[in-house]
Amino acid sequence: MLSKVSRQAIVLVFPLMPISGRIKSIVAPEEPLTPGILYVGVATLSGSILARNRILPTRLLLPPLFLMLSAQHFLPKATHNLTDYVGSLEDKYFPTLAQKHETAKAHSAMTWVRMRDAAKGINVHIEKATTRAVDTVQKVSGLKLRETLGWQRAVKTKLEDMKSEADRKGQDSSKPPGETKES
Repeated sequence: MLSKVSRQAIVLVFPLMPISGRIKSIVAPEEPLTPGILYVGVATLSGSILARNRILPTRLLLPPLFLMLSAQHFLPKATHNLTDYVGSLEDKYFPTLAQKHETAKAHSAMTWVRMRDAAKGINVHIEKATTRAVDTVQKVSGLKLRETLGWQRAVKTKLEDMKSEADRKGQDSSKPPGETKES
């Protein structure tokens, strides 16, 4: 009776051995799994609760989004290992899908760079508009807004830095071309 039970246990457990080895390679030993996996579960369920009375796309997309974001936050190394493993499976079994996935990643990166550049341009525009507005209010009302906001000191510091840089360049240009500071 015991040998029959042990044989059945071996039959059930033996196929799971490669899976346990794969799980050990995915889980990072320096990351505490217990609180991290609980936090990920709570965040995923929170996404489900938040999406409960929303429209269908929100109900479908919010829990997986919370899962991915919380896993990257609470278990970054394990998530990285898992995505690498899934990527290797994708490369092995679905090469055309992997190629399209890489193309999508490249397009996403380009879009992110374009958005960041656009944000920098908008930031410069907002800074100029704010400066003009502060100058106008200062001229009309007589209030010393630049000094209050600390902009006057920043402008003086910037001018002093530019002057010292110009002085250094002027000193370097006064020396003959082959001569260095040390000689």
